Amino acid sequence: MIKTVLLITLIFFIPSSLLSEDRPCINPFSTIDWSFFADKLEFKGVCVCSTDNGIKIGMKWTVPEPIGFVEVVRKSYEYPCIGAKMGDTLKLSGTNYGKHGVKKNTHYIKYPVFGIMNIILDYLCVEKNTQFDIAPPSELDPRQNDDQLSLLFEPEKLLYANPVAQAICFADCVAASTGQPINSLYWCAGCWGTIGNTVTNANGKDPVVESALLAVKQIELLHADLQLWKYSDAPDLDYVAQAAQAGDVADTSCSPKIFPRIIKSQYFMNLSYPTVSKAIPIGDFGIKWSFFRQHPGGEDFIWTIWRMRNCCTGFQFP
Repeated sequence: MIKTVLLITLIFFIPSSLLSEDRPCINPFSTIDWSFFADKLEFKGVCVCSTDNGIKIGMKWTVPEPIGFVEVVRKSYEYPCIGAKMGDTLKLSGTNYGKHGVKKNTHYIKYPVFGIMNIILDYLCVEKNTQFDIAPPSELDPRQNDDQLSLLFEPEKLLYANPVAQAICFADCVAASTGQPINSLYWCAGCWGTIGNTVTNANGKDPVVESALLAVKQIELLHADLQLWKYSDAPDLDYVAQAAQAGDVADTSCSPKIFPRIIKSQYFMNLSYPTVSKAIPIGDFGIKWSFFRQHPGGEDFIWTIWRMRNCCTGFQFP
């Protein structure tokens, strides 16, 4: 019942002026899978958190929240999310196919939907700021344009550039297709391929699935740059948490934690442009969701990034 009430509340507070455009940054209502919020909102029990002024005792929730969009585009410096171009005089890379595939570009747009849309959910822990921000595009990041620089940035990924490590990703494909991607196989993106380096190249054979893989690479890069943090439980990554927290695996329901690796189970994605699809886990089998998701001649895609967030809502003592 509470999930239904929350979903109705979301719809009620959305200004009607947002309903005039189908681009996600202009109209997040019709381009975001809001049913996912109702499906995944979950009460997890009782929580106790230490604070500067005492302790907080309350209820632990897992809250899905849309935190931003990832654009995957062919022409450089084009932002279909807001319908903008940075000018025809700039270098237009990524416009031609070649024998090695096609060069794409990715843009992360921080868009805390709950805050920007002024949806009041004070009793849940959601991003309440109204800061709309566009991260530096892949066109300007050498790590996303040069294989050697990418591997210099994350040299440990050379360990997984072998047939055995690639074959192991089949297990992640199976697990992701059931909604449970394997976090410890962080170099795998389920059935979509391998995260490997952060270069935004694609084969050009399946633009829809490849756009999803490039969006995951962008999330991985944001974690490596410490712009995205750990907000949910991931027991199979406790060894990374222990290193990041100097031996302490803290409960994220009290506060988010710095985390340099992508946590695949923490994120879901729904295609928002050019068509809208249901939210899916990272690596989900493409045949289940990718058909008829591309307009003829159109190869720009926008993904809504959902983050699963643990939070503790309650009362402060003393």
